Amino acid sequence: MDSSMMKWFIIVPLIGGVFASDYYVNIIDDGPVVVGANITFSARLYLKGGKEPEGTYKFKWKDNAEKQQHHGEYVSNNSQSNWTVSYSPDKIKAGSHQVEVEVFSTLFIIDWSLCSRRKSFELTSYLNGEMTLKQNGTSSTSDYISNATEVKHHITLHQPDANYIADTDVTTHWYLDCKYIGKTNDMALVYNYTTSDVTHTIVAIIIASHDSNNTSTNYTRATTTSNTESSTELILMNSTNANDAKSNNTEFAYLTVNEGVVDNSTVPSIDFNCSSNTFSPLDNRSTYGLFSRQVKVKAPISNFKVEGNNWLQHGDLLNLQVWCNGSAPFSYCVQFHIGNYSISGNESCSTRKKYLSACNFEIPRYFGNSTNYTVVIIVENDVQKVVRGVNVNVYEVTKHPQISVIIVPVAAAIVAIILIIFGVAFYVQSRHRYIVEVADFDFSNASDMEYKTFRERLVEAVSNAFNKTEDFSEQDSTNAAPASKKYGSMQ
Repeated sequence: MDSSMMKWFIIVPLIGGVFASDYYVNIIDDGPVVVGANITFSARLYLKGGKEPEGTYKFKWKDNAEKQQHHGEYVSNNSQSNWTVSYSPDKIKAGSHQVEVEVFSTLFIIDWSLCSRRKSFELTSYLNGEMTLKQNGTSSTSDYISNATEVKHHITLHQPDANYIADTDVTTHWYLDCKYIGKTNDMALVYNYTTSDVTHTIVAIIIASHDSNNTSTNYTRATTTSNTESSTELILMNSTNANDAKSNNTEFAYLTVNEGVVDNSTVPSIDFNCSSNTFSPLDNRSTYGLFSRQVKVKAPISNFKVEGNNWLQHGDLLNLQVWCNGSAPFSYCVQFHIGNYSISGNESCSTRKKYLSACNFEIPRYFGNSTNYTVVIIVENDVQKVVRGVNVNVYEVTKHPQISVIIVPVAAAIVAIILIIFGVAFYVQSRHRYIVEVADFDFSNASDMEYKTFRERLVEAVSNAFNKTEDFSEQDSTNAAPASKKYGSMQ
């Protein structure tokens, strides 16, 4: 080997090693799946920065199954590769297993490993899926259901499992609170829970028999437990290609027919242990499923009433009283809109909810303007929401003086005048009753009775005193007896 060849054998691995450090690969799968169903793995190649590279790559797949190991090698003109495999129930047990993918890039006709990844996946003994509840055509996202309408229980399988039993004969056995209630030839049950505020446990055991190679369309029937005929649904299931990793949904077409009662005439041979929620499979030629769910039955809101005066004078306080029946707890909120508001039924409580143990509450409100308002009342419990609108009219009234404002003052004035007149008359009468007649010996002139001040009376009194002295002196001299006239002695 010459020196040039030696250089290539040294340089090429170095270049491949540098390139390999810039890649990583992720693996996803559509598991878990029941043993026997197809499981699809998807690998996607990325650069360190998160971008998908362009080019042609080789993906080598393998798993670690002991008795049924799979290998796969695929060349892709992009950075993605899918690998679909299935595992026979008689060759592999349920549990955790691993899959590995290694990505190669061809450089100078040599495949250089860029990166590899391992991932665990799950194979299960029973079918995978969930039990869904539907009322009034709407799927319930919780365990609460209404006792006013029938409930449709339906087993929705994981897509690979649904594809696996698409051509089998399916029988479903139903148990309610550990009591066998019957079987259906599908994975659906319609039942009416009549007693509210009770919690039930519903269990479904599915048996999919592979003995019959039925290639016809698979119809599933949802029947009722009542003794009378009722309207039920036939579900037409169109199977999808299990090898197509992008096929994730099953299409359904709905037909309505009259169907009879659930078949509860025979007791199943399934050994079902209710306390541990387990059962023993009948044989290894069938695929089984076990699903259970709690159902909490509640009474919907009924007899919803709103009372109160919705015609208000400006300044009056609104006071609405709300009542309703149903299962507690209740929550409510109130919204106020100016003008006429059209209720859509989709209103929700954007404000903080208030919770009640009984549906009985008041709505007080003062409106500052004279106009029309709409009060939107939203009341909910676990199974129903009620939205009710109340129109409120606030009007302005012209204020006139009341009659009492005029009559009362006038009447009071009249009464006061009458009391004054009677008071004066009574006073005069009383005064006359106690008058004492006295003699007036003052013979002076009337002019002497004129009002004078103290000084004037004093001056007048002094002047009168002097005048009276002179008058008496003159009178004495005039009236004196003659000097010569004398009276002698009586002796």
